[in-house]
Amino acid sequence: VVTKIKAAKPDFVDLFMSAVYAGPFFKAAHELGLHPGTQLIWPVGDGIQAALKVAGNEAAEGIYFTQEWDWYGKFMSDTGKAYAKRYKDRFGEETTIHGFLAYDMVFGLVEAMKKSNSLDPTVLKDVIPDLKWASPSMGKDSVLEFVDVKGRKAGMIYSQVLGQYQNGKVVNVALMHPTKPPVFN
Repeated sequence: VVTKIKAAKPDFVDLFMSAVYAGPFFKAAHELGLHPGTQLIWPVGDGIQAALKVAGNEAAEGIYFTQEWDWYGKFMSDTGKAYAKRYKDRFGEETTIHGFLAYDMVFGLVEAMKKSNSLDPTVLKDVIPDLKWASPSMGKDSVLEFVDVKGRKAGMIYSQVLGQYQNGKVVNVALMHPTKPPVFN
């Protein structure tokens, strides 16, 4: 697989997998001479850090990542930073991408309750797809909304942070949204 990718010289490699595969992949790609700055990885949770440890700093330098947040960085709102701090204080570790997504979804549910003036799930399920609300985690720069998927509003879209591995750590370089161009440094 690595040889085929090397021959194709891709701009991005979307692994969408765990560090079990990603770390060795980047190590092998580096050894074969692929430029790591053109590659994208998307392991979830602690997968990125584990993959980087396996790949090593030299092989990982310049690799881009989605869904890797600096919980206290420039793309986080004050509300998001406060959530991250509360989580770390309570559980002794950083929150994950799943924690932030769940946090943002709760606010969507609250919006649905306000709009429908109801707590009835059968009422809320009809209101939720038409909602649009700002992410409490990332504030006004990230709006959550549903899009049409095969005739019904089922696909949730939201902004993602693009990180890059630079000098031994992941640095957030852009905020991306499916319908808007990225906002880089």
